[in-house]
Amino acid sequence: VPVGLSGMEKFLKIRSVMLSKPPSVVLAVGDANKFATPGEIIRVPTAQGAIDLRCDKIEASRVVLTDVKTGTQVELRSN
Repeated sequence: VPVGLSGMEKFLKIRSVMLSKPPSVVLAVGDANKFATPGEIIRVPTAQGAIDLRCDKIEASRVVLTDVKTGTQVELRSN
């Protein structure tokens, strides 16, 4: 996992998931909230610089994001 994505699951948290058409998610990104639907890009600031993550999949208990630059996937699970 690239340095920028290691520990990303601890930095990004699922706030809420709406399983409407299209599904959407609200993510806690540090102190901010970001809204996304599938295909949308979320810019996440890190110590190494910003990372652009594409929202690929939204399900009831998980969200899959892909680093646009490297193709590395990050899976977030709700508690």
